[in-house]
Amino acid sequence: MARRRNAGRAGQRAVGVQQTLEAALAAFQDGRAGDTAALCARILEAKPRQPSALHLLGVAYLTLGQPEDAAETLAKAAQADAGNPEIHANLGAALRAAGKTEDAVKSLRRALALAPGFFNARFNLANALAELGRHADARDAFENALGIEPNHAGAHNNFGLTLEAMGETDAAAASYRATLAIDPDHLDAHRNLARGLRERGAPNEAIAHCDAACAIAPGNGECHNERGVVLNALERTDDALEAFRRALAIDPQLADAHVNCGNLLSARGDNDDAIRHFKTALDIDGLSADVIANMALAQQHRGDLATAAETYRQALSIDAAHAEARFGLGVVGLLEGSFAAGWQGYLARESMRDADPGFCREPLPAKLTGKRVLVVHDQGIGDDIFFLRFADRLRDRGARVSYLPDPRLARMFTRARIADIINEALESDFDLKLSVCDLPALLGMTNARDIPPSIRLVPEPEREAGLRGRLAAFGAPPYIGVTWRAGTRGRQHLLYKATPKERIAAALAPVEARIIALQRRPEDGEVAEFARMLGRDVLDLTAMNSDLEDMLALVGLLDDQVCVSNTNVHLAATRGRTCRLLIPHPPEFRWMARGDESPWFPGMRVYRQAPDGDWEGAMDDLARELTQTYAARQYPPSQLDAGHPQVSSGTRARKQEQP
Repeated sequence: MARRRNAGRAGQRAVGVQQTLEAALAAFQDGRAGDTAALCARILEAKPRQPSALHLLGVAYLTLGQPEDAAETLAKAAQADAGNPEIHANLGAALRAAGKTEDAVKSLRRALALAPGFFNARFNLANALAELGRHADARDAFENALGIEPNHAGAHNNFGLTLEAMGETDAAAASYRATLAIDPDHLDAHRNLARGLRERGAPNEAIAHCDAACAIAPGNGECHNERGVVLNALERTDDALEAFRRALAIDPQLADAHVNCGNLLSARGDNDDAIRHFKTALDIDGLSADVIANMALAQQHRGDLATAAETYRQALSIDAAHAEARFGLGVVGLLEGSFAAGWQGYLARESMRDADPGFCREPLPAKLTGKRVLVVHDQGIGDDIFFLRFADRLRDRGARVSYLPDPRLARMFTRARIADIINEALESDFDLKLSVCDLPALLGMTNARDIPPSIRLVPEPEREAGLRGRLAAFGAPPYIGVTWRAGTRGRQHLLYKATPKERIAAALAPVEARIIALQRRPEDGEVAEFARMLGRDVLDLTAMNSDLEDMLALVGLLDDQVCVSNTNVHLAATRGRTCRLLIPHPPEFRWMARGDESPWFPGMRVYRQAPDGDWEGAMDDLARELTQTYAARQYPPSQLDAGHPQVSSGTRARKQEQP
């Protein structure tokens, strides 16, 4: 009788455990993970190794955001029921959440050994391998998972991330598109595809996915931030700034949006506001060499070079190899005339960060007798011409110098014997290979006395004769060339330069001279607009920019140029001609931080925009000095042939007043 009574009690306990498990499972399915944990704990007080209770408790802990407790509990469940693949799979998920990804991979592989077709285990294994950077293994795992469930949107999306990490950008985009074909409202796929398209230079396509992401999750600050990045790539800077500010209105603690907002404001000249955003980002995320270097650039653009230098040094104290900080500190040094340190920093410029390791980037010995030195062009045409002034220093040390120029410069360099050999293709027979822009650093330039004069170039005689005739047909000298814009908008480090052409026209209007438009790639009607501002005919020779041989011949025939810094200024220097330089703030290093003249271009007058963006003082100086140099215009009849196809005629004013 006693035995029958004990068996009955055991059965009652089993029924009680089952009922409690069912209640715990129901609570979990209702989203009450805390109640699930309490019910499972009640079972485990009586039966500490009950596998189902351990399993469900571990899953509840994981749901409650307690991955360490989940992993410990699920490990006990796996010991109690080693043949259950779901327990091993969930243990793998808990270990991954706890940061023990290698252990997670082992548990997930155990689950798959028990159930090879278990999709969740395959999917989580792929994700774990991707987190470990084992992308080839992750790729295989994602392919296996999608072989089981080909319509799983999340697997396609995560597979795309792995393919992207492997550099297979087209395949990654295809995976994101597959995700959206299954789930058109998949937020992460829209965001990932937008980012990938932007990085591949397709911002017009990317913006559609950014718009979709913002429509799906209008309260997601990161979506608006990403949309701002794409809008900025489209040069829709006002819209980009609005998007960044929308992101910050949603989430004021979104550090990336503060950084992006700061970068855009700095590029627009609002450096004080930019610096405030950078400081906020640093308060949110802590010290970051990237953000500190961006803040230093804003300080540099503001004209506070001493503060910028200290801030660049702060970035380098965090990351001694930080390229932007090294380069920025170098540019500050060059602007201030600290040439030795400046050129060392200039070695970190963007164009050489992924350069062939075969380049020599160490100081050169004092004697290079018998050495075959190959110098290679770097950055733009203007830099080719600017830095080649140092090539003779190599020959002074005994080197035989070969030069690989931009192909557009090869003929003129050959005529001028700029090097012992001018190459049209990269040669392999050399002792040292150097970037032309590294020469000042490698040759040890330390002060302004070390600056060599510009190289000298000679034009093709027949081109010069033809252009001389065109100028004579336009009128008697003097001839003044005009350029009001240069560079590429949106680029960092001062490569875009623009000045108010209406102020240039006002300064030139009283001057008795023939005005020649040299603007590269003018907008439709822009030269005619300038002529109207000037109040008289302008000879449009903007097409000469398409052939540097033409421009080399032309600049030698001009009496003056009023211009921003561009390739034509470098060409003028090679012809011994001077220019009047309009220097936007902040200046490029070659124009120095201050002064009316740069040691790099002796005799060329510099007119500087004020740090607050005001051109008035510079333009007043320009107008006064032009009228001092050239007699006031007496409004002679136009000497222009009426049928000349390259002239834009302005409306001649009855009276012109000096600004």
